[in-house]
Amino acid sequence: MKSILNALILSVVAFAGCNSGDEPSPYRYGIAEVKIAGKQPLYFKREVRGMNYDVICLSTNKDPCAGADSKYDYVFSNSARERLYYKIENNSLVLFDTVAEVPSDKRRFQINVIPKELHPLDFAELQKAPEKQSVYYLDVKLDDKIKCR
Repeated sequence: MKSILNALILSVVAFAGCNSGDEPSPYRYGIAEVKIAGKQPLYFKREVRGMNYDVICLSTNKDPCAGADSKYDYVFSNSARERLYYKIENNSLVLFDTVAEVPSDKRRFQINVIPKELHPLDFAELQKAPEKQSVYYLDVKLDDKIKCR
């Protein structure tokens, strides 16, 4: 029994010693810019931590390492949302199939942002041919070159 316990302890110590420090960070980031003629650029920023945290925010701050700030940014409550559809209409940015936490201080935005939730069947139709409705597809891909922590 004592030899089994010693082998187990040795295995744990050996496993812990194998950590070279070169493991990928559990934090990953992505950013996509949306330019609107005559207005400030807006940034869709994505932060992923592990398997259960995946947040996208719409911000005027282009720093991908600045986390979502619900006071100033539109923070999307749909976890793991990689794809967004939007269109620019009447000096507004319309976001489809999103439910966003509306910031308490919207003064940073020079454009009106309108989250528009669609019925699942309507959203499926939009996905088939967004260009028919002048809607653009935005994919906030993770970029392993972005190191923040």
